[in-house]
Amino acid sequence: LTIVSFLIALLPLLFYHYLLFGEPFTTPYRYSYLYTSFHEKENYGLGTPDVSQLSEMMFSKWGFLFCNLPVILSAIMMVRFFRHRREAVLIAAMFACYIFINSSVGWFDAYSARFFMPVLPFLFLPLLKIRTDRRYEVASLILILILSAAVNFVGADHFLPEFVGQNLPGTQNLIGYFLMR
Repeated sequence: LTIVSFLIALLPLLFYHYLLFGEPFTTPYRYSYLYTSFHEKENYGLGTPDVSQLSEMMFSKWGFLFCNLPVILSAIMMVRFFRHRREAVLIAAMFACYIFINSSVGWFDAYSARFFMPVLPFLFLPLLKIRTDRRYEVASLILILILSAAVNFVGADHFLPEFVGQNLPGTQNLIGYFLMR
């Protein structure tokens, strides 16, 4: 039954690819302009991890930690969360895999937080270990949430190399779009 349900979803996609590209098992990404310039080498550009790319991706002004400040507190709470061994190990393994993949692919536009979005909800689970009876822990969470909201409302990635001079702070997110009017 599971295989049949997957086939029901997969067959139209394979047929669509066959009509568009002449073969059912190709990926549309192969025909993207980025494929030939950045990702044709190795397996869709997945190669040796690059430490400088990893540091840009994590710590730059549009990087993962800058755009998602609560993850820093979540990393601190991971020590407590390790009481749930399987869940904590799974979250750490998922995040490590995303770090490896994203530091191995030559992303062309920005080392943005968007590449970590699938793992982000899991990274927030350790925040459940914040003790509400300790005021400083609750205050830390509130402060970090306020700072994170401010960073993202202003527009954390207002500078993209290909659009220098065209973007202003606040134009890269929905709130900023409405504030600009």
